[in-house]
Amino acid sequence: MNSTVRRCYLLVILGFLISPTILISQDLKKQALTDTLFIKQIVLCTGVRNREPVNIVEMYTSTDKRAYCYVRVHNSRKSTIITFRWFYKNEHYHSMKAKVGISKSWRTYSSVRTKPGLWRVEVLDENGKLLEGIGFRVHEEETPKETDSFYF
Repeated sequence: MNSTVRRCYLLVILGFLISPTILISQDLKKQALTDTLFIKQIVLCTGVRNREPVNIVEMYTSTDKRAYCYVRVHNSRKSTIITFRWFYKNEHYHSMKAKVGISKSWRTYSSVRTKPGLWRVEVLDENGKLLEGIGFRVHEEETPKETDSFYF
C-alpha cells in the first residue's frame, strides 16, 4: 500500500473518531442552553399537606401562627440547593436551605412564626441569585380590609 492510500485510510478513520466528538459537543451546547432552574409557582399558604399548599392566602392575621412559602421548581440541571430568605420589616429574619432534585415540578416549602408587620421571602439559587420573591403583611386584626401581597 502506498503512502497516499495509507494517509486516506488514516484520515477516514480519524474522521469517524472525531465526528462523534463533534456531535456530542454540539449536543452538550444545546443541553446547556436548555438547562434551567426557575420557580414555576410561589404561593403563601397556611400549611402544606402531602406536598401541596393548604389554604393559599395573600396575607395573614395575628391569629395565623406560621407563614408558609411554597414553591414549585423546574430544575433540569443537577440536584441543587435553594435558600428561602425571610425578611421582617426589611431586616433579615431567618434563612432555610432546601434540596431541589432534577424535576420539572419539584415541590418544597419553608415556614416561620409570624408577628404583625411587613414580610417578604426571597428564594435564591445556590450562588445567591434571586429566583423569585413574594411579600405580604401580617395584620393585627382578624379581618383585614384589603389584600396586600406583592411579587418581585
